[in-house]
Amino acid sequence: MMVRVLLLLAACGSPWEESIEDGLRHLSGNFRTDGSGEIEVDFRVDEGETAFAAVAQATPLRTNLPRLAGPDGMLFEADTQSAYFLTNAGFVSPVSVLSWPILDGDPPVVEGEYAVAVGTLASEALAYEPGDFTVDVWLKSDPEAESGAVQVRLVWTAGLASSDSSAAFDAAFAIWEEVYAAKGLAVVRLADADWDGAPIGLPGETPEGWLGMSGEGPPRVVNLVVVESIDGMAQAYGLAGGIPGPPGATAASGVLVSLGLGAGVDGTFSALETRLLAETLAHETGHYLGLFHPVEIGWLQWDALDDTDACVTEATCEATFATNLMFPYPVCDLRACTPQDQLTGAQGRVANRHVLVD
Repeated sequence: MMVRVLLLLAACGSPWEESIEDGLRHLSGNFRTDGSGEIEVDFRVDEGETAFAAVAQATPLRTNLPRLAGPDGMLFEADTQSAYFLTNAGFVSPVSVLSWPILDGDPPVVEGEYAVAVGTLASEALAYEPGDFTVDVWLKSDPEAESGAVQVRLVWTAGLASSDSSAAFDAAFAIWEEVYAAKGLAVVRLADADWDGAPIGLPGETPEGWLGMSGEGPPRVVNLVVVESIDGMAQAYGLAGGIPGPPGATAASGVLVSLGLGAGVDGTFSALETRLLAETLAHETGHYLGLFHPVEIGWLQWDALDDTDACVTEATCEATFATNLMFPYPVCDLRACTPQDQLTGAQGRVANRHVLVD
């Protein structure tokens, strides 16, 4: 059940509206960048709060979140040229998300004043320009980074739900739950939903559909949106709305799941296809909770975690990570595909820190 308590802070000069939603403290405000196309937005963390996610949107402009400062100085500065991926916050996006903390060694969240830098950029030229934008900051109080629960909601589009496909997803969820449980993360499945409103294309590209769909669910949920195929990505089993993804209703609040590719040419799920569906759901939700591939195809870019080795060739990377849930593709031969059901300790802790995890 969604619990919402609205506290208006305008009387004391704050730009924020504050509410309590699904156990999170939610700050929401409207701002405008100056002539440089960038400003800093200040917010306060209360005693006992342990993690937060800042979310910026500026439709039709795009945004980025290149820096974060806390009471004791600079916490994060984006390096978009690094070969080690930490967060997509510094990259230009329709919906920008910065979660903190991310890594085991990051300074903990403490009571006090924080400032996140927000940039607004033209959608086509990707040049900074002044613009109006909204920022939502979601804060949780949960000192335990080793365990938690994430709510997920299956959203069927275009009448795709059927008894056969529903049964396949039921079986896939059971496999997925075991994978996450090994790292103390429970998967709580909410009631399925049907969406017959505005089209839902790529995250951020069809705001009306995404905002409408995600606005119908609770703010603290990962929406798993079932489509026939992913626009322009015929070979993609799934696509997350961000790394990490945003809480609340935004133009990218969810994960796309390709029913057509998952079920194969005959339109039915074999045992192998059901397991690949489970791994797709777990993998893409892993992205949404902040996990990158341990290595990118090309073998020149890696995640920033300290327990995923930086392999440098296809053979060594497959040998090292073939069983890791976040490896970028299934490792198969003519007979079978290697189960990808493992997460490292650091991967599990990154996911558990996300504000969507209770």
